[in-house]
Amino acid sequence: MDGAPKPYRGIDAVFRELGACVDRQWRAQGYAPAAFAAVAAEALEAMNCAQAVDPAEVLGLVASGDHIANQVDIARNPAQPPVTVFSNPRFFVHVYTWMDATTALHSHSWSGAFQVLHGSSLSSRYAFRLAGEDYRGIAHGELSYQGSKRLTRGTVERVEAGRGYVHSLFHLERPSMTIVVRTSGTLGPQGNARYIEPGLELHASVEPAFAPARQALEALYALDREAFWGRARLLLESGDLEHVFLTCVTLERLCRAERDRVKALYCPLLDSRFSGPIAELFPQAIANWNRQETLCRRRVSVKTPAALALMGVLAQVPSAATAEGLATVFGQAGPRAGLKRAFRELHEAAVVRLGPSPEVAEQLGALAADVLAGNRDWPPSGTSDHMLLTALKQDRYFGPLLGTDVRQQPSAQRR
Repeated sequence: MDGAPKPYRGIDAVFRELGACVDRQWRAQGYAPAAFAAVAAEALEAMNCAQAVDPAEVLGLVASGDHIANQVDIARNPAQPPVTVFSNPRFFVHVYTWMDATTALHSHSWSGAFQVLHGSSLSSRYAFRLAGEDYRGIAHGELSYQGSKRLTRGTVERVEAGRGYVHSLFHLERPSMTIVVRTSGTLGPQGNARYIEPGLELHASVEPAFAPARQALEALYALDREAFWGRARLLLESGDLEHVFLTCVTLERLCRAERDRVKALYCPLLDSRFSGPIAELFPQAIANWNRQETLCRRRVSVKTPAALALMGVLAQVPSAATAEGLATVFGQAGPRAGLKRAFRELHEAAVVRLGPSPEVAEQLGALAADVLAGNRDWPPSGTSDHMLLTALKQDRYFGPLLGTDVRQQPSAQRR
């Protein structure tokens, strides 16, 4: 019958063959946990799943509800959608589809590898050196940027459990799809975690556990403002440090017009309840968290390639490495042409108004590229072009293009 779904014969055989290949090679190494990432990467490369798997077939399979494997560990997965295509007691294989979701900087509790099946992503790596695990769910240390690269169809990446692989992915095409081969057990010493500049590590279990309190605060803020402030104070006075941090994040996000009151509430409480470098990182980390979340919300409205590429750099790359990040995402077109196109796309999508017209937005993109390339002096003089650049530099989201990074601003320090 015309238009009927294709029968899914063959694609399940590809996944079974991949699973058998991984199991065979890992068994030859005595199922040593340290060997799994290399085994998974070699199997993906040998099978060349990017050629063997039709992404449309996988999505059709999910849409039909005809799963070819038991669905494992996908309930909290942010993919859109995730699906398990092979599983056994030792490891399993997922296919993740990504539309608008963006992963924060994180580590994994599992080892393995992934391959890009469709689309492309900006991948950024960081290193985290632990300075002290002061509290149950939160630690601090030195977080340093290691570089970014564009992952395209067929690219294979190894994933080591724990702090050995701290990364974030910003998907540059809609959809992007990856196939992931991963262990079924936790191999990392501390499980998966989220990382926040300038150097906080928040264990992955903390944020879901705090979600009901966050949602209740948001509802209370709308219902009874004074009751909201009283409950926020109580959380700050009695909560564990990781929950205090997330309460501060929520307060800063909800009460932007009352930031002085927010600071006056939590800074003295931090000083009285906690001491040392971990609490001193809070103001910068709170600003970075909320900036990242806002960029992710804006990202949902961005559908065009150059604008997505620019958003990826803003979300993942520190200002000192902006030129490198732009060269990575824009490739042969170059940062100047890429920024012109990106600024125009963002203006036309009404994500942000970069000047009074698309043409002025393009001009601003070219000017920003010139500053990054060292072809225009900074700080600017009083010309109209420089007035545009000054406005851009002061923008909390686009300022990092020109070196104004909220992650490094002195004004973010505690008072």
